[in-house]
Amino acid sequence: MIRRALIALVVLTIVPPAIAAARGYLGVAFASLPPTRVNPLTGEARMQTGVLVANVLAGSAAQRAGLKPGEIVTRINGVAVASPQSAVDAVAHHGAGERLSVTVIDTSRGFIQQNLIITLAANPPTGFLATAGNNFASPPRAAPTRGAGAGPAAPVLLRPLRAGYCAAMAPPGWRVTDANKEASAFTVASSSGALRASYGIVGINSGQAAGYYGPQFRSPAAFAQFMGGAVFGGQAVAQPPRLMAYGFQLITWETRNGYSGFSIYKVYPLPSDPRGYIVSMYIGGAPSTQAKRLAPLAVGVATTIRCNTQLRPPPPNDFHPARGATCFGGECRESDAAGSDFNSILGTGYVHDSAGNNFYVGDENWIENGRDGPGYYKTNGNDVTKLTPGLQ
Repeated sequence: MIRRALIALVVLTIVPPAIAAARGYLGVAFASLPPTRVNPLTGEARMQTGVLVANVLAGSAAQRAGLKPGEIVTRINGVAVASPQSAVDAVAHHGAGERLSVTVIDTSRGFIQQNLIITLAANPPTGFLATAGNNFASPPRAAPTRGAGAGPAAPVLLRPLRAGYCAAMAPPGWRVTDANKEASAFTVASSSGALRASYGIVGINSGQAAGYYGPQFRSPAAFAQFMGGAVFGGQAVAQPPRLMAYGFQLITWETRNGYSGFSIYKVYPLPSDPRGYIVSMYIGGAPSTQAKRLAPLAVGVATTIRCNTQLRPPPPNDFHPARGATCFGGECRESDAAGSDFNSILGTGYVHDSAGNNFYVGDENWIENGRDGPGYYKTNGNDVTKLTPGLQ
């Protein structure tokens, strides 16, 4: 199970994509630079400042402007950037359609500097969540289309499940299948065991990150793929990771024993080991033949998991009620940001009724011309009740 396999970690800080029309999307993964770099033309070693462009998403605003992996960004809108987080902060609060001046060094041509003007996009590019294999025949949308049928056929009732210092919101009949005493690993499953939702947080030291304990620990994507397979008891194959908002990455995977799903993960520094990391993961999946319909529900359950553990990560700096975030119990945590991000892409979400019952909903639960205005509704015979956003 997941607690036996959770012994590694991953690496990048990501520029958040837009999850609302007001926010711009760049499409770049930044990483820290080593302190020196050798000029490939002269052999000269020099000190480095700025951040490394580790990945550029195909079809993104950054790619259209000509930004390439391996280049170094030193300034954004004239402000020096010295770390991945400072680069994220320099971009995060700019809106779609705004233009950024990005100072770039092309190291492949001998440290040539240039300025790129990048116009931020409103949404991730088409295919942002293209999935592994053929089990997700059409990719989830980058923005909800009301009534398009992305979610469950009816609101799915969610009830609390607890074990030790962890808790989740899951449909009736689900049960806890794995929980370690450190509260760093927690898995719940449907009554049949076919749908599974898991959370884990773990640190990896520099030796593990170097790959001395196996190839699955060498990169964030490899570890997220490995853990997807571990939760479902099979070897997983996956598509490359996709950038999400608030510093998360997502991979879609498929196991050789017939399951498909998603792994969402985020990386933090490991204070005791500068070359090590902490990774936090939310994993959900279902049988491959039903994955398009049911795997999002499993991830929806995974992102409700909360554990009081020593390595509990904070929510992103720009994810809190003052900025419009809806958080479980009024307290924002990392899981709220992960769930908000994933649900905004799929057109799914969490709601509750006046009696305090919580539900997972999809686009077909949305009624544009409802009795009490646009919103998510549940029906009981002739009674149609509008539901309130968020978990109670």
